[in-house]
Amino acid sequence: MERDSETLALLALACSSFLVSLYAGYRLDGIGRTVELPLFGIEFHLISTPLWVLAGLATLLCLQQLFHEIWHHGVWLFGIYVLSGLGTTLFYVMFDQGYLWYLVALVLILLALFLIYWMILEIYALRSHIQRELPDKEIVLGDWLPALPAFMLFTMLSYYCYTKWYLGDPGWTFGYAQEGYILFQLLAFGTALYALWVPQVLLGRHLEEEILEGKVLRDLLPGSSGRCPACDGEMHASGMTCPECSHREQVAYCSGCETYVAACPTCSLGAQVGTTCGGCGEDLAGLTCGECNHTGPVRFWASG
Repeated sequence: MERDSETLALLALACSSFLVSLYAGYRLDGIGRTVELPLFGIEFHLISTPLWVLAGLATLLCLQQLFHEIWHHGVWLFGIYVLSGLGTTLFYVMFDQGYLWYLVALVLILLALFLIYWMILEIYALRSHIQRELPDKEIVLGDWLPALPAFMLFTMLSYYCYTKWYLGDPGWTFGYAQEGYILFQLLAFGTALYALWVPQVLLGRHLEEEILEGKVLRDLLPGSSGRCPACDGEMHASGMTCPECSHREQVAYCSGCETYVAACPTCSLGAQVGTTCGGCGEDLAGLTCGECNHTGPVRFWASG
């Protein structure tokens, strides 16, 4: 499946599973027979409760595949949803049960705000790092910034409507608690998609390249923190194209002293090109292609 088609399919699946989960959770009377567990003091509906859970997990799985390059930010966004939703629910359901529940709800909401603050710091730090590496790259996140507090606000409003609906108290919902819950859940989901889509489009490709570079440097230069064995300068990963078969080999390159480190064709350990491998003692006169075994000087290989 092509990348664009895969993206559209995952987006459609995420939206569909979210709507199924929302519908299953929307039914207060549930779907199917009610099952009681007196030992745990809970009850659930035989069809709607498992459907609500499974469809919710399917939504998270689709979003993880859709935004895999920045999914740790998706985990934080889910944390914001859980903390703000749970804090709002406890605040309005348990408000007459003493100050302890009030403090618990307040702590949960403050933790959600802290996650928003931390997520903003991480995204902007990543943008600064990319712009240091690519000074000509312009990355504008001004439109993205309000999405995080808006997501939290929509989540809190949706669970406010839900608690008022559950308690039978109209409150500030003006008799539209059910409709308000659905509306703000949809707004929260749409805002979450936007809050993940923008950084993935602007930063995801560079983040993926940075992760790949880190893996290459760890494999070829274990324990050296990515430093050049010749001059102790900073090394970067580079792809070198074989002149015979066009296969790409990943190497580490130092721009300071023009040193290359590649995997030894015999023992696969990282070794400096033009020297002897420290693992097996083989001479590395040039780069060796892992596909066709062609060996030649670095200058005949195309970089990029």
